[in-house]
Amino acid sequence: MHIFESVDEAIFQLTSHSQNFQFPTRQNLVTPNDIIKFSVQQNIFRALGLHNHKPSDVYRNWATTNFENLHTRLTNCQNVNEFDLIIESFTDSFLISWCTTTKEKLVYGPASKIVNLLIKAMQESNQYKVDSIIRLQHVPWDSYTLRPLRNIINVLTDTNYHINIPTNASMSFVNSRELYNVLQDAIFNLYDKLPGLPPTIYFDYFAWNDNH
Repeated sequence: MHIFESVDEAIFQLTSHSQNFQFPTRQNLVTPNDIIKFSVQQNIFRALGLHNHKPSDVYRNWATTNFENLHTRLTNCQNVNEFDLIIESFTDSFLISWCTTTKEKLVYGPASKIVNLLIKAMQESNQYKVDSIIRLQHVPWDSYTLRPLRNIINVLTDTNYHINIPTNASMSFVNSRELYNVLQDAIFNLYDKLPGLPPTIYFDYFAWNDNH
């Protein structure tokens, strides 16, 4: 995992990546069930650490119930503000479902990551991809997407407070909607500086997929 030393270095590396990147299509993602099962891997469920419930069951039950509604909302999405509201709405929905089912509260970061991973998997399916939202997609935050920004995050934000991304930052570092939005604004700000304005979701492929 590489940590950027400057915004200029980030621009150079991300530009090189985006110029050679081809958006993936996975032929095995045909049905909603295919997408749901693929979208969130076991390492994420293990990190959620439930004792009385299987995290995978909690997620997949919620995703099965909400899949068609989410896809319809994405298909009808007209702009970035609508997309942001979709992420907020479905993250809240998942948080409520998790708490109702498990009687435990989930941190905002893992919930938002799971929603964004579901959308990412939809976008890799020929049957469910929505081309019009590619430029609107959010980055799922975890150690791979957070840590590269550690030295430049405060250059990319306009907050009146300092953000410290720890060396061991993980998805639970994102513990509020406010911090989530600040991070999304920062990565969109960075990608707005790249030649050709590639979609910001490319950063997840640079940071996570290219390391696996």
